[in-house]
Amino acid sequence: MDSLKEIEKSEKWEIIDIGKISELANKKFSSLFPTTKGKFFLGDYLNLKTMDVSINVLKPGYVNPYLHVHRYHEEVYIFLEGEGEMMIGDKVIKVKEGYIVRVDPEVKRGVRNPDSSQSNLVFICVRAQGQFNRLDGEGAGPVLGVDGWSYDKIIEKAKKKV
Repeated sequence: MDSLKEIEKSEKWEIIDIGKISELANKKFSSLFPTTKGKFFLGDYLNLKTMDVSINVLKPGYVNPYLHVHRYHEEVYIFLEGEGEMMIGDKVIKVKEGYIVRVDPEVKRGVRNPDSSQSNLVFICVRAQGQFNRLDGEGAGPVLGVDGWSYDKIIEKAKKKV
């Protein structure tokens, strides 16, 4: 992908710049779907181990490459811009900016931006597998040295609510 830039990288983290999201609709860069425009899998460019994230920009009349299910992981779709339709099971629902949709692994799903749409449909899809525990982190001290941002205090409050 010509607009992709590696900003900085270490053994344990990476930063990339994919350019303007609005320009992704015209680019092909998916290893799974090399002819599909507007679908960017972060796992193709970052060393993701337990999850994958795709950034999707569908022009009017475009459909995510296929209806699909998964064996092991659920997905969360975060709609950032535009309006479209999502098939979940046998039901088609309207989606728009601000909607967040969670889908179990075995449920058929797909997203499309109808021909009648006047704008791109922009969304992020996050998929992860394995057991998730919101409290599996550990405090690492203050964030950027700013008082009140200690992770330990946040965890302490969260544990009291459980």
